[in-house]
Amino acid sequence: MMKLIDVLVRDLHKFGGWPDGAVVCHRFVDEATIDFYDDDDNWPSDCSTEYGAIALECVKPRVIGQGISSETVTREQYEAALASSKPEWDGEGLPPVGCECMVRGEIGDNGWYKCKVIAHTFFDGYNCAVFQTESTVSCSSDGNFRPIRSEEDKKRYAAIEALFEVLDAGVSTSQDSIDIYDAIAAGKIPHIRID
Repeated sequence: MMKLIDVLVRDLHKFGGWPDGAVVCHRFVDEATIDFYDDDDNWPSDCSTEYGAIALECVKPRVIGQGISSETVTREQYEAALASSKPEWDGEGLPPVGCECMVRGEIGDNGWYKCKVIAHTFFDGYNCAVFQTESTVSCSSDGNFRPIRSEEDKKRYAAIEALFEVLDAGVSTSQDSIDIYDAIAAGKIPHIRID
């Protein structure tokens, strides 16, 4: 039998996500409806009208003599469960729906922009991910997305770029080791030092 937290993670986005101002979601285990409450234990709208029988899969029969059982989920619990339910993406193929990643800029723009994948579609002969950035909604094929880099990844790429500049300046491979050592010793290669 499903728990309330599982249903909320799976279905609440269909209703616009966790409502603003709500701190808890509550339901009695023998009912399919849910109720949200704010800090003052109030809520301005009828949740059964808005969310219907969202928790139908969670309903358990009431057992006489055991009192009334209920489930409560806090906003923090919901957000943690939602975050852990989002699929990880390794950069291969299209990013899954719900994934936050980076998308390459349009033709002539070599920048990368944070986006959220909101759907998949077939467009102009290609499987594409529909994504939303801060300023637009568009779609693109799989070669134009990459995972968001961690701080460790950013430091690694900064060091690689600086090393490439040292290597690109010379012709002789016998001199490369000396040039790299000197650049590291001079502090020109970020995040790498010689002790």
